[in-house]
Amino acid sequence: MSGDPRFETLNHYTDPSGQFFSGTWSGGVGAWRVAYADHEEEFCQLLEGEVLLTDADGAQTRLKAGDAFVVPGGYEGVWENLTPVKKLYAIMILKETP
Repeated sequence: MSGDPRFETLNHYTDPSGQFFSGTWSGGVGAWRVAYADHEEEFCQLLEGEVLLTDADGAQTRLKAGDAFVVPGGYEGVWENLTPVKKLYAIMILKETP
């Protein structure tokens, strides 16, 4: 949507099922749309920088280095890096059961 955030993802662990993975992610200043699947949950802890999350209803959450948060399954909105950002992430993707 804006800027040129260029991302770098360093995945440090993936479980044998491929449903859980974690690592570090960094990105430059910019904004882009995000849409998490209903069965995708992400825990984040910002190591550096500041972000602004704006959900589909327009509610905004501002987060800075040191903050920890969860992006719930089904979340849609805009992720904006207000400064260069580095975060730890842990993502669980639940496989659908028959």
